[in-house]
Amino acid sequence: MPYAEFVASFADLADVPVNKKRSWGARYKSYAESLREYLASFVKRAQPLVNSAEFEDTTKEAFEEQWAAGSVPGWGAASSQAAADEDGIDLGPFETAAAVAENVSMDDLKEELMRLGLKVSVAL
Repeated sequence: MPYAEFVASFADLADVPVNKKRSWGARYKSYAESLREYLASFVKRAQPLVNSAEFEDTTKEAFEEQWAAGSVPGWGAASSQAAADEDGIDLGPFETAAAVAENVSMDDLKEELMRLGLKVSVAL
């Protein structure tokens, strides 16, 4: 992706469907945390006279209030409804592959993995 395109879209995390965020798991969390750290570092360099610790505390409090209210953009009720409207399987509740196999048909699982853009190979 060209840098200009990345800069135009890097903060559009609310546009990523909830089910994708969950399926990406640690990779999504790592990306979001790295992005937060990068932006915090940028603000400290670009505005050295701003009390960044106070700003981060205030922002964190606001986020926690939004999270508790279920109104974080990209994670709230509207996002959950959009994810449900995609007719996908929520793989989040399953802790192991065996649990998925017990509760989801292989055809449905294959369809869901393909919908998520994951490679599916079929053993013959």
